Amino acid sequence: MNVTIIGTGNMARGIATRMLEGGNSVVLVGQQPGDADELVAELQETASGGTTVTTTENRLQGDVVVLAVPYAAAGSVVQEYSDQLEGKIIIDITNPVD
Repeated sequence: MNVTIIGTGNMARGIATRMLEGGNSVVLVGQQPGDADELVAELQETASGGTTVTTTENRLQGDVVVLAVPYAAAGSVVQEYSDQLEGKIIIDITNPVD
């Protein structure tokens, strides 16, 4: 399965790790330049099953998209990628509780 994770924090790291362990391919999309690249480098050292890829063009490549961003940013991120979300399975892990 091809999974795109929007976000590069602790939850994105945890989900990406599990997806890779299951033999899935993961595309990481960071909101800040370089964030996704740093996490990809870290994950590639420990990945055994899948492939980790990052994109600088912010293209959502997977059939499944995980929204792993702060709750307050979720609306603007969905709006930013709205044209690319059509037909995809979206998993929103945001939580308004701090």
